[in-house]
Amino acid sequence: LDLSHQKLKDATALLEGGLQNLQDLNLDHNNITSFAALVTLPALIVLRLNHNKVDGCGSWSGLEGQGTPDAPALRIVSPLEVLLLGFNKVGHIDALGLQQFPRLRVLHLQSNNLSSLQGLGACPSLRELVLNKNRIRQLEAVSLSGLPNLHELHMQENGVRSLQHFSGLVSLQSLHLGYNRVNDVQDLSYLSELHQLVNIAMNNNP
Repeated sequence: LDLSHQKLKDATALLEGGLQNLQDLNLDHNNITSFAALVTLPALIVLRLNHNKVDGCGSWSGLEGQGTPDAPALRIVSPLEVLLLGFNKVGHIDALGLQQFPRLRVLHLQSNNLSSLQGLGACPSLRELVLNKNRIRQLEAVSLSGLPNLHELHMQENGVRSLQHFSGLVSLQSLHLGYNRVNDVQDLSYLSELHQLVNIAMNNNP
């Protein structure tokens, strides 16, 4: 379903539209700020929200049902596999509620306001991650440690200064780090244990 370029601020009306079998939803180029309600669509696999005003998933309140001490409310687990959030206002990955998407394979977050990768550990199935044009200057030791199946990582134009904490990406095949600030060729030694790595792009570093 393609609803791009519709000036939408709220797409929750879709939940009442008999779209229980919808698998691919395109909401690019709208004015949406959150998407928690959308991922309750039971068959949704691909959600496109590029060029919106998303700063987080939004509140799950009222979406999980009312629990009791004997029967707690069920936690929503979405079948979502592809989440495209480029060109939004996401400042913290934790705000995306990624623990609700255990099957997530592709996550695009280019051109947001990220300075940290805290929260990515909730995505053990992730295979493709795009983080171009954020403000990620350095990685912490645990930043990428929860991504054992990641094959492709794009982090161009961030200001990254070191390759020190990429060694946990044991399945990585393609690494794109152009237009950063890695100025010591010796940093490549940090990648020596990535035996699946076949493509490294580091153009336009000092």
